[in-house]
Amino acid sequence: MKISHNKKTKKILAHLDKKQIGYLKYSFPRDASTLNSKPRNIIIDYVYVNKKFRRSGIASKLISEIIQIAKKQGLVWITLWTGRQSELEESFRLYEKAGFKQKAIQGDYYDKNIATRLFAKRLDNDYN
Repeated sequence: MKISHNKKTKKILAHLDKKQIGYLKYSFPRDASTLNSKPRNIIIDYVYVNKKFRRSGIASKLISEIIQIAKKQGLVWITLWTGRQSELEESFRLYEKAGFKQKAIQGDYYDKNIATRLFAKRLDNDYN
């Protein structure tokens, strides 16, 4: 498997035999405090792995790659909100294994009884 980074689309791609099998899409939050300076944080927008290749470590490698990129850029936080499909304990364990901590839960976000959760990882001094 090969991991590549497309800075223009802000995607980290996983390929096997020249076929894309997964990706991580990220963005940089912008607010009044960062309009004229470099961002301090990065947001993981999506993590996707083709169903045939799930539970094989690809998502972990994509998350590890974004952590390394963020550290090289001197960023402070990486955050992500779980999606509707992420209401599975496996995804929570994936984020926690990578050092993310659950910081918030927003109930009934997608539907009644379907919540979204905020996970965050602090990069400076590995303090969460």
